[in-house]
Amino acid sequence: MRELALELISTEVDFIPDKRYQRRNAGNKFLDANLLNPEKGFERHSSKYQSDSSELPSGVGQSRLLTPEEETGLFEQMNYAKYRFNILRSRINPDDLDRDLILDARELHEIAMATRERLIESNLRLVISISRKFVTPHMTFDDLFSDGVMALMQAVEKFDVSRGYRFSTYAYYSISRSIYRFTKKLKKNLLTVESFELNSDDDTLESSSYSEDGWGMISNRLDDMINKLDEREQWIIRQRFRFDGFGKVPTYKHLAEKLGVCNERVRQLEKRALQKLRNMDHANELDDLLEFKSPSVE
Repeated sequence: MRELALELISTEVDFIPDKRYQRRNAGNKFLDANLLNPEKGFERHSSKYQSDSSELPSGVGQSRLLTPEEETGLFEQMNYAKYRFNILRSRINPDDLDRDLILDARELHEIAMATRERLIESNLRLVISISRKFVTPHMTFDDLFSDGVMALMQAVEKFDVSRGYRFSTYAYYSISRSIYRFTKKLKKNLLTVESFELNSDDDTLESSSYSEDGWGMISNRLDDMINKLDEREQWIIRQRFRFDGFGKVPTYKHLAEKLGVCNERVRQLEKRALQKLRNMDHANELDDLLEFKSPSVE
C-alpha cells in the first residue's frame, strides 16, 4: 500500500477547472460509468475511413462518433475525476496510510485515464482523415498517423468544453498544425538522407547545391545527434530513414520482428527518438547547417 501511495503522490495531472466541480455531490452529476461503455451503439464504418496501412491494429478508427451530449459528458467526467484525484492525492500521507483514501484516489485516476482513452479512440478517424492528406512517397501514413495521435492526445488534455464548440473543430486545427510541422522537419531529414545517396554518384553530386564539405558537416552533425539516442532508438531511426542503406523503408512489422517486440512498441520508440532529435535540432541549430550552400561556380 505504501508503494501505491508513493506512486499516486508522484502522479501529477492537469485539468481544465470548473467552479461546478466544487459543489457538494458534484460527483453524482459528473461521474457516469455508462459513458465508458464503448460497445454502446458501436458500429463498423465503411472502408473510406480505413487507412492504407496494414500496421494499424484491427478496429482502430472504427469506433462510432460521439454525440454532442456524450462528448460533453466525457470531457466533464475526465476533468472532474482529475480535479478530485488531485485533492485526494494531496491528502495522502505515506507515513500515516489511509487505505480508503488511497484506493479512492486510485479509482479516480483510473476513471480519468479511461475517459481520456475513450475520447482519443472516438476521434482516431479524424487523425486518419488528416494524415492521409499529407501522405507522399517519402512520408508514409504510419509516420504521419503517429504524430497525429500525439497531437490528438494533447488536444484532449487542453480542450475546454465550456466554450461551447465541438471538440472536432479544435482537434482538426491542432492535428493539422502538428502534422504540417512534422512534415517540414521530416523533409529536412529526408533531404539529408538523400545527400548520402548523392555522395555515391559523382556526377549527381556535382550538380548539388551543397558542397561536399557542406554535406559532410550536416552528415557529421546528424550522426552525432543520432549517437546520443539509446541503442534501440538509433537502430530504428537508421533503418526507418535508410541511414544504413538504400531500398525500401522497412515496415514497423519488419522491425518489430527483428527486435522481438510488437509493432506499436516500435512506433512508440521511433516517436520518442524523433522527438529527441527535434529537441537536439533546436539546440544545435541544424537549420543553419541546412542553409550551408556551396560556393558559386565562376
